[in-house]
Amino acid sequence: MAIHPSLQHLPKTKYLRVLSKLLTVIDKDLSSLGPIDYELEYTVFEDPKSFLYRLFVGHSLKDPAEALTIRTNIQNCPVEIVLGIAKRSIKLPYFIFVEIPQPFDGQAEFRYSSFGNKWQLTPKNRRRKSEIKRTIPKVKMIHSPGGIAYIIQIGHSLEATENGKTLWTIHSSYEGGGFSRKRPRPSRFLKAIPSVEAMLKKWNEDF
Repeated sequence: MAIHPSLQHLPKTKYLRVLSKLLTVIDKDLSSLGPIDYELEYTVFEDPKSFLYRLFVGHSLKDPAEALTIRTNIQNCPVEIVLGIAKRSIKLPYFIFVEIPQPFDGQAEFRYSSFGNKWQLTPKNRRRKSEIKRTIPKVKMIHSPGGIAYIIQIGHSLEATENGKTLWTIHSSYEGGGFSRKRPRPSRFLKAIPSVEAMLKKWNEDF
């Protein structure tokens, strides 16, 4: 398979072809949102102290070898999609970071539980918990590359940023199963940006 045109200028690293294939999948998925321009950053991990390396090590079964960051802007919100590959071409659960231009006076996390995944809000608020469950799409929290099952502990988080906005972080396994090939589908979450922003705006008006 040919290398994605946006990556052809890069030196041929060990997993460039794997991430190129994933970028082609992402291209097709994002096309459902309309024409989108993006910037790319390709990382071969040499510094174990780098932010991206520590991000994957802290949340994945395997240490990352290479990563591809896709930066774009959707609904006037900066978005980063981060795809990681471990040794032996093992695909790691991917991250999406969305900066929403609304403040948030707390913290919310969607956590894995063997008794059923649950939203945890600080401070606790029943109405907000109900609204967030209706607004934010469910995330796949069991990742099984190469037959090794790995549980994502936190699938979603909402937290305040230093500049008075809200960072929405998504950590997801790939979509699909059975007879369909598993692949990342970030558009499922990105389509919800207007609804999440409206929810946060309503919470601020009610405060």
